[in-house]
Amino acid sequence: LGRSEKRAILIVADAQLCVAAVLVAFSLRLGRWEIFDREVGLAAVIALSSWLPIFLMRGTYSSILRFSGGRTMVGLGYSVLLYSIPLIVIFGIIGMTGIPRTLAFIQPLLFLLFLATARIIARYAVVDLLKRRDIQQQSVVLIYGAGEAGQQLAMALRGDPGMRLVGFIDDDRKIEGEI
Repeated sequence: LGRSEKRAILIVADAQLCVAAVLVAFSLRLGRWEIFDREVGLAAVIALSSWLPIFLMRGTYSSILRFSGGRTMVGLGYSVLLYSIPLIVIFGIIGMTGIPRTLAFIQPLLFLLFLATARIIARYAVVDLLKRRDIQQQSVVLIYGAGEAGQQLAMALRGDPGMRLVGFIDDDRKIEGEI
């Protein structure tokens, strides 16, 4: 699949997670499943219309699965934080009949949980499992220098399935066996 097709699949999956977070948030708040209520549908439409522009402007979909590391998760958290602002204004401050005010807080938290979990699972399935089949074609890497720059390089290599870090070489005996 091309980059644009992967991005489209990810956007559709995230839209489904956004709606699922609305449903679960309603369920947690009200103590019962309210799937086909008008208020749930309205909350889902508002959540979807708030989510997509913010995530697109933030560049959330510029990196797909290969780069679903810590930096991506922090970016997701920041995007969800921005996404929660219109929800807080609409549901929490202005208020809507039949929609609990706490939905403005519960739904973004659930949405972030769903997004992070889906990305971790997808990265593991796509990158770690499928790419491990080509383990014979991996380049073996030994880094000279175990200082800060060497550790940054090691972190970058962790995301590359074509590279296998086997160790560090450093002349500082104090750090032997530490990394």
